[in-house]
Amino acid sequence: KTYEMFNLTSCVICRQNKEGEELENHIVNDRLILCHGSCFEEYKGYHLNQIAKNEANVKNYPKSILYTILMAIVGFLLFFLVILFSGYMFGILFVLIPILAAWGYKKGQAPLNKKATLIIILASVAVMILGVFGMLGLSFEGYNLLLQEEGKEAIQFSEFIAVCVGDIVYCLIFGALGILWSYRTITKDNNENKVSKLR
Repeated sequence: KTYEMFNLTSCVICRQNKEGEELENHIVNDRLILCHGSCFEEYKGYHLNQIAKNEANVKNYPKSILYTILMAIVGFLLFFLVILFSGYMFGILFVLIPILAAWGYKKGQAPLNKKATLIIILASVAVMILGVFGMLGLSFEGYNLLLQEEGKEAIQFSEFIAVCVGDIVYCLIFGALGILWSYRTITKDNNENKVSKLR
């Protein structure tokens, strides 16, 4: 793996030259840096302590799960409101659901680990599926009422779905892209990855 290197002649951490202590190569966040061994150990110790504190926040799981679900719902409501006021289905807005879900999880301050990724994905998928079918159900009822007012025969739900299938697939594709982005972001920021970047 190739690492970006800071071209400096003094310690990156303390910005000074300590007498009798040579600069060493260390990797921090995929960057090769020159720093004093003592400065690096102090820096590493601080961040490991912060990671340990985060891992100990298991009591925050309920709060993070709640925030994840609420923010995923907010993402869907934004998508729904755009449809309501514009009359068009912008599938790209489905990206907001997992992105806001990930933001909500972080706000809850539960441990950033593999469970975090799973919680965000499950909440996003559940809100997407329930939201789409709920929206289709409302649209179906409204469409049939309109047909009845015009004296036309009501259609079956299967026929209505067949008409909307393209839009549904379009939304789910963008939802999947949002989930992929969230997965990459949480994986990058999780505690295990942070530890691996301090050496």
